[in-house]
Amino acid sequence: FQNLRSILVLVTKQRWDLAKPKLQGRRRREEGTTMTTEDDSNDLLRAKEEAMKLEEELEFDKALEKYKIAESILLPEDGSLQRYGNLLYEFGELDEAKKVFEKLVQNKSEPDILFKLAQIYEELEEIDKALSIYTKLNKEKKIAELTDKVKLHKPNESIIKKFLDLFSGRED
Repeated sequence: FQNLRSILVLVTKQRWDLAKPKLQGRRRREEGTTMTTEDDSNDLLRAKEEAMKLEEELEFDKALEKYKIAESILLPEDGSLQRYGNLLYEFGELDEAKKVFEKLVQNKSEPDILFKLAQIYEELEEIDKALSIYTKLNKEKKIAELTDKVKLHKPNESIIKKFLDLFSGRED
Protein backbone atom coordinates (compact mmCIF):
# COMPACT_ATOMS: atom_id res chain seq x y z
CA PHE A 1 0.00 0.00 0.00
CA GLN A 2 2.84 2.39 0.84
CA ASN A 3 4.42 1.84 -2.61
CA LEU A 4 1.08 2.55 -4.29
CA ARG A 5 0.74 5.75 -2.28
CA SER A 6 4.28 6.82 -3.27
CA ILE A 7 3.51 6.21 -6.93
CA LEU A 8 0.21 8.06 -6.59
CA VAL A 9 1.97 11.04 -4.96
CA LEU A 10 4.61 11.10 -7.71
CA VAL A 11 2.09 10.92 -10.56
CA THR A 12 -0.16 13.42 -8.80
CA LYS A 13 2.71 15.90 -8.46
CA GLN A 14 3.34 15.56 -12.20
CA ARG A 15 -0.34 16.24 -12.89
CA TRP A 16 -0.23 19.08 -10.40
CA ASP A 17 2.41 20.89 -12.48
CA LEU A 18 -0.12 20.96 -15.32
CA ALA A 19 -3.10 22.01 -13.17
CA LYS A 20 -1.31 24.43 -10.83
CA PRO A 21 -1.66 27.68 -12.84
CA LYS A 22 -5.38 27.19 -13.40
CA LEU A 23 -6.07 26.35 -9.75
CA GLN A 24 -3.94 29.17 -8.36
CA GLY A 25 -5.65 31.75 -10.56
CA ARG A 26 -9.06 30.52 -9.43
CA ARG A 27 -8.05 30.61 -5.79
CA ARG A 28 -6.69 34.12 -6.11
CA ARG A 29 -10.00 35.27 -7.56
CA GLU A 30 -12.12 33.38 -5.02
CA GLU A 31 -10.14 33.99 -1.84
CA GLY A 32 -8.07 37.02 -2.68
CA THR A 33 -4.96 35.17 -1.50
CA THR A 34 -2.66 32.44 -2.72
CA MET A 35 -1.52 29.31 -0.99
CA THR A 36 1.75 27.53 -1.61
CA THR A 37 1.74 24.90 -4.30
CA GLU A 38 2.52 22.21 -1.74
CA ASP A 39 -0.59 23.17 0.23
CA ASP A 40 -2.70 23.06 -2.93
CA SER A 41 -1.27 19.69 -3.87
CA ASN A 42 -2.01 18.34 -0.41
CA ASP A 43 -5.56 19.72 -0.56
CA LEU A 44 -6.16 17.98 -3.86
CA LEU A 45 -4.68 14.71 -2.63
CA ARG A 46 -6.74 14.90 0.53
CA ALA A 47 -9.92 15.58 -1.46
CA LYS A 48 -9.20 12.61 -3.72
CA GLU A 49 -8.58 10.27 -0.78
CA GLU A 50 -11.70 11.53 0.99
CA ALA A 51 -13.77 11.01 -2.17
CA MET A 52 -12.67 7.41 -2.47
CA LYS A 53 -13.34 6.80 1.22
CA LEU A 54 -16.78 8.43 1.06
CA GLU A 55 -17.64 6.34 -1.97
CA GLU A 56 -16.74 3.16 -0.08
CA GLU A 57 -18.98 4.37 2.76
CA LEU A 58 -21.83 4.80 0.22
CA GLU A 59 -21.87 8.58 0.69
CA PHE A 60 -22.02 9.10 -3.06
CA ASP A 61 -23.19 12.72 -3.13
CA LYS A 62 -20.39 13.80 -0.80
CA ALA A 63 -17.88 11.70 -2.73
CA LEU A 64 -18.90 13.39 -5.97
CA GLU A 65 -18.26 16.82 -4.47
CA LYS A 66 -14.79 15.76 -3.31
CA TYR A 67 -14.01 14.26 -6.73
CA LYS A 68 -14.98 17.57 -8.33
CA ILE A 69 -12.46 19.36 -6.11
CA ALA A 70 -9.72 16.87 -7.02
CA GLU A 71 -10.69 16.52 -10.69
CA SER A 72 -7.37 17.87 -12.00
CA ILE A 73 -5.41 15.03 -10.37
CA LEU A 74 -7.74 12.09 -11.02
CA LEU A 75 -6.05 9.34 -13.00
CA PRO A 76 -7.14 6.46 -15.20
CA GLU A 77 -4.32 4.34 -13.77
CA ASP A 78 -5.59 4.27 -10.19
CA GLY A 79 -9.28 4.07 -11.13
CA SER A 80 -10.18 7.43 -9.59
CA LEU A 81 -11.12 9.03 -12.91
CA GLN A 82 -13.44 6.16 -13.78
CA ARG A 83 -15.03 6.23 -10.33
CA TYR A 84 -15.65 9.95 -10.78
CA GLY A 85 -17.14 9.38 -14.22
CA ASN A 86 -19.43 6.65 -12.88
CA LEU A 87 -20.73 8.97 -10.16
CA LEU A 88 -21.32 11.75 -12.66
CA TYR A 89 -23.31 9.28 -14.78
CA GLU A 90 -25.32 8.01 -11.82
CA PHE A 91 -26.17 11.56 -10.74
CA GLY A 92 -27.30 12.43 -14.28
CA GLU A 93 -24.47 14.84 -15.07
CA LEU A 94 -24.16 13.30 -18.52
CA ASP A 95 -22.20 16.04 -20.28
CA GLU A 96 -19.50 15.93 -17.62
CA ALA A 97 -19.55 12.11 -17.56
CA LYS A 98 -19.12 12.13 -21.33
CA LYS A 99 -15.97 14.25 -21.05
CA VAL A 100 -14.53 11.96 -18.38
CA PHE A 101 -15.25 8.75 -20.30
CA GLU A 102 -13.92 10.21 -23.55
CA LYS A 103 -10.69 10.97 -21.68
CA LEU A 104 -10.66 7.44 -20.26
CA VAL A 105 -11.12 5.89 -23.72
CA GLN A 106 -8.10 7.84 -24.97
CA ASN A 107 -5.95 6.19 -22.29
CA LYS A 108 -7.41 2.69 -22.39
CA SER A 109 -10.31 1.42 -24.41
CA GLU A 110 -11.49 -1.42 -22.20
CA PRO A 111 -14.93 -2.88 -22.99
CA ASP A 112 -16.57 -1.66 -19.76
CA ILE A 113 -15.37 1.90 -20.35
CA LEU A 114 -16.47 1.83 -23.99
CA PHE A 115 -19.86 0.41 -23.00
CA LYS A 116 -20.45 3.17 -20.43
CA LEU A 117 -19.49 5.81 -23.01
CA ALA A 118 -21.95 4.24 -25.47
CA GLN A 119 -24.69 4.41 -22.81
CA ILE A 120 -23.90 8.07 -22.22
CA TYR A 121 -24.02 8.82 -25.94
CA GLU A 122 -27.32 6.98 -26.18
CA GLU A 123 -28.86 8.99 -23.34
CA LEU A 124 -27.59 12.22 -24.89
CA GLU A 125 -29.25 11.17 -28.17
CA GLU A 126 -25.88 10.88 -29.94
CA ILE A 127 -27.10 7.67 -31.54
CA ASP A 128 -24.49 7.43 -34.30
CA LYS A 129 -21.65 7.56 -31.78
CA ALA A 130 -23.39 5.01 -29.54
CA LEU A 131 -24.01 2.70 -32.51
CA SER A 132 -20.37 2.90 -33.51
CA ILE A 133 -19.23 1.75 -30.06
CA TYR A 134 -21.90 -0.95 -29.75
CA THR A 135 -20.79 -2.25 -33.16
CA LYS A 136 -17.17 -2.30 -32.02
CA LEU A 137 -18.26 -4.22 -28.89
CA ASN A 138 -20.49 -6.54 -30.96
CA LYS A 139 -23.58 -5.79 -28.83
CA GLU A 140 -26.13 -7.10 -31.33
CA LYS A 141 -29.20 -6.44 -29.16
CA LYS A 142 -28.24 -2.77 -28.62
CA ILE A 143 -27.36 -2.37 -32.31
CA ALA A 144 -30.78 -3.70 -33.33
CA GLU A 145 -32.54 -1.55 -30.73
CA LEU A 146 -30.82 1.66 -31.81
CA THR A 147 -31.14 0.87 -35.50
CA ASP A 148 -34.90 0.45 -35.01
CA LYS A 149 -34.99 3.72 -33.09
CA VAL A 150 -33.17 5.52 -35.90
CA LYS A 151 -35.52 4.03 -38.50
CA LEU A 152 -38.53 5.08 -36.44
CA HIS A 153 -37.33 8.68 -36.20
CA LYS A 154 -35.91 8.84 -39.73
CA PRO A 155 -37.99 6.56 -41.92
CA ASN A 156 -36.80 5.72 -45.42
CA GLU A 157 -38.18 8.18 -47.99
CA SER A 158 -39.29 5.41 -50.35
CA ILE A 159 -41.44 3.91 -47.58
CA ILE A 160 -43.05 7.28 -46.91
CA LYS A 161 -43.72 7.75 -50.63
CA LYS A 162 -45.33 4.29 -50.92
CA PHE A 163 -47.48 4.98 -47.88
CA LEU A 164 -48.66 8.29 -49.32
CA ASP A 165 -49.35 6.73 -52.71
CA LEU A 166 -51.38 3.93 -51.14
CA PHE A 167 -53.47 6.12 -48.89
CA SER A 168 -53.78 9.36 -50.83
CA GLY A 169 -57.34 10.14 -51.82
CA ARG A 170 -58.90 7.80 -49.23
CA GLU A 171 -61.76 9.28 -47.30
CA ASP A 172 -62.21 6.78 -44.50
